Amino acid sequence: MAPSLIPDHPVQYRTINGLKVRYREHVRAGAPCLLMTNAWPQSIRCWDSSWDSLAGDYHLLAIDMPGFGLSQGQPGIMTPSAQGRFFVDVLDTFGLDAVHGIGPDVGVPAMLHFAQHYPDRVRSLVIFDGPGYYPPQLSWTLKAITASSAVRQLVAPFGNIFAFEAMRRGYRRFRPSKVALAEYRKVNGLRGSFSGTLNYLASYPTELSAIGNGLARMETPTLVCWGEEDPFLAPQNAKELHKRIPRSELYILSGCGHFSHEDAGYEFVSLLNDWINRQEPGLRQRQAR
Repeated sequence: MAPSLIPDHPVQYRTINGLKVRYREHVRAGAPCLLMTNAWPQSIRCWDSSWDSLAGDYHLLAIDMPGFGLSQGQPGIMTPSAQGRFFVDVLDTFGLDAVHGIGPDVGVPAMLHFAQHYPDRVRSLVIFDGPGYYPPQLSWTLKAITASSAVRQLVAPFGNIFAFEAMRRGYRRFRPSKVALAEYRKVNGLRGSFSGTLNYLASYPTELSAIGNGLARMETPTLVCWGEEDPFLAPQNAKELHKRIPRSELYILSGCGHFSHEDAGYEFVSLLNDWINRQEPGLRQRQAR
């Protein structure tokens, strides 16, 4: 699949709880709102290729989670639970009541914490290619980063190389634009910023254990989709999440890698449309008018 040809969009920021957060928003009055997070080591550029397709039907709000992409971070925010709590502040800042949470990769545990602790603010979840219980099935590289402070210190100076390798290995069909690739390498080339994202992974043993223990009590409708050929988090993770989350559905994206929603292209957009329509009674009729 060719790179996205969507024109570049301006970088926007909003200060939330003292942190400068990068976002992109498309306002569509009366439409369901999708809160979309970044993948790692990407930014919200990961939504460039599907943005226009989704903008016709939804209010879109994409954020680089604090400490990721171009958003400012701080030590206390670099855990899934802290990010999940932060989503409440995001909704309040933008005047949103309840959203459909769309979380790839590092957004998965943050979205799960959000739904578990603030269920009245979450209409449904769509999660993919990220961990949600402990221990997840990870590639040996991610296992080492998660488990060892020495490995994290060793990797920290090489964030731009790490990003390049993740892009090279994480796709099967899609190729990001030159603008997106340049941004991924730039933000991960900043040692302090990249070290912060590594610390997020370091929190997984404790954080994922708590999140995993809460999955059986979740009442939020959840779509778990996954790249069939994800080299970093095996599809078995998706099957286990589906097994543990009561109101969940499972969809494996054939021939797709870790950044599966980009690899899948229109298939993912169609899957998402079908899911949201089933969670929002009467939406098709309102869209047709």
